[in-house]
Amino acid sequence: MHFLRQRFRYQVLSRCRNGDFSALRLIYNEERGKLQPHITRAICASLPFVTLRPAMARARLQNLPRIPRTLSALADMLSSEEHKGLAQTLDKLDSIYAGSGGSEQQGTSFVILASKRMLAQLRRCQVAFSDATFCTPAGLECRQVWNIVKLRNHRIIPMVRVLMQTKSQRTYELVIDKLKELCPGFNPLEIMCDFEPAQEQAWNVHFPNAQVHGCLFHSCKAISGKAKKLRLKRLIEQNHSANSVVRSMTGLAFLPSNLIKGGLRKLARRAAQENVWPQLRGLFTYFRNYWLRRTDILSVYNCPDRTNNACESDNRTLRNAIKFKHPNIFCFLKGVLELEDDSTQDVVVMNGGLKASRLRRASVLGNDAKVVNLTRDLREGHISCTDFLRRVSRTVQVPFNRGLGLDDDFA
Repeated sequence: MHFLRQRFRYQVLSRCRNGDFSALRLIYNEERGKLQPHITRAICASLPFVTLRPAMARARLQNLPRIPRTLSALADMLSSEEHKGLAQTLDKLDSIYAGSGGSEQQGTSFVILASKRMLAQLRRCQVAFSDATFCTPAGLECRQVWNIVKLRNHRIIPMVRVLMQTKSQRTYELVIDKLKELCPGFNPLEIMCDFEPAQEQAWNVHFPNAQVHGCLFHSCKAISGKAKKLRLKRLIEQNHSANSVVRSMTGLAFLPSNLIKGGLRKLARRAAQENVWPQLRGLFTYFRNYWLRRTDILSVYNCPDRTNNACESDNRTLRNAIKFKHPNIFCFLKGVLELEDDSTQDVVVMNGGLKASRLRRASVLGNDAKVVNLTRDLREGHISCTDFLRRVSRTVQVPFNRGLGLDDDFA
C-alpha cells in the first residue's frame, strides 16, 4: 500500500511539473480515477487533496519563471533564450510570440501572440473579424485580449491575439501598424467589429478603403435593449403595432447606409398612423441621436457575414481552453497554443479539400436566403421599404427578444 501511495503522489506531481495547467483538484481526481477501485479509498484517505495541494502548487512553479506583471516584462520573457520555449507551438515548428510595442508610461503597451503560419493566414485575409475578451491573465497589467479571426468554409480560424494595456484608439493603431509590419500584404477589404469607436476608427485610419461594419446581432440587441430601458417591454408584448414598428427599427441595418435615414422617417410615419408614436417617440429620438451618425458601420447591406458571431464563438472557445476567467499567464499561453495547433490542423484539412466543420444549420441557410430575396425585391421595386423592414426584421427575432429579456421563440 505504501508503494501505491507513493506512486499516486508521484503521478500527480509529475503532471504539475510537466506543464498541466488543469485545476489542481481536477488533476488529483483524474489520477485517483486511474487507481483500482478497491484501493482508491484507502490511498486517498492517507493522502487527501488538502494535504497534497501545497506540494502540487510548488511542483507547478518549479520549472517556470517568475510571473511577469507588465506586458513589457512578458515580452522580455517570451523573447529570451531561456524561456522562449513557453511560446513554442505544440509541434515545435513555430512560436506564437510575434512581437510587442507601445509604451507603458502612455498606456499603449501590447504583446502580439501569432505564429508565423497564422500570420500567413492573416496576409491572405480579405474579410477580418475582430473583438475583445476580458478574460485576461491574472496579475498582468492587461485590460483586454483583442482577437482577430477569419472564416474559411464556415470554419473559424483565429489568427492573432493581442494582450493590450488599454483599449484606446492609439493602442489599436499601434497594434495594427505592427501587424502591417509583420504582414506586409495584409489589406482586408471588409472588417466586422463591434460598435467600439476606438477600434472602428483605428481600422479606418489604417485601411481607409476597407468597408468597416458593425455586428447586426449587437445593434439589434442594443435597440431592443434601449426599448426595455424606456419601459416599453409590456407595450411591445401586448401591442402588435408597437412590436412590429420596434422590430422593424432593428431591420434598418439591412438597408444601404444612404437609405437608413429615409427608412427611419417612413417608420415614424407608420408609428403615427398606427397610433403608437407618442409611446415610441423616445426610442426614435435615441435612434436618431445615436445610430444616424453611424449609418456606415450600422449598415450590413449586401454583407455575406452580418454578425461578429465568429469572434463571439472564438471568445467562448478561448475561455474553455484556458479554463479560468483570469488564469495565470502560463495557463493562458497553454490554452492559446492548443487553439493554434487546432487551427493549424484545420487549415491542413481544408487544404486537402476536406471539410473541417459541420454543415450550417437549415435555419441559418433559410434566414440567409430570405434576406437575399427580400433585398432583391426591394432593389427591383417589388416591395416597399416599409414592407421590407417588417419582413426582414423577422430574421433577427432572437437578438431582438434577448435585448428585451423575452424568450427566444417570442414573436
